[in-house]
Amino acid sequence: MKTKKEQLLQAISADNIPAALRIAKDFTKDFTKDEQRILQIAHECNDASKAHYYTQLGINVYANNVVALELLNSYYQKRLTINHIEKDSRSTVQ
Repeated sequence: MKTKKEQLLQAISADNIPAALRIAKDFTKDFTKDEQRILQIAHECNDASKAHYYTQLGINVYANNVVALELLNSYYQKRLTINHIEKDSRSTVQ
């Protein structure tokens, strides 16, 4: 069984942004509360009626989605780097 982190990394690498947002919005340890809120809004804005609702609240949905994609890409790059370092350290120990 894949962990949520593995599922998230796979969704990001496959450009499955709706799935990545669905998973990432609940990550409390990897994202700050503000970042979680950005991911949550981006996830909810996949529904046009909710996107309209957030627009009425004065939230720039497009800008929020851009930031959410940046957060996902940053997370992906960090995890790849960490995984690469862990893999290298395991290979040198053996």
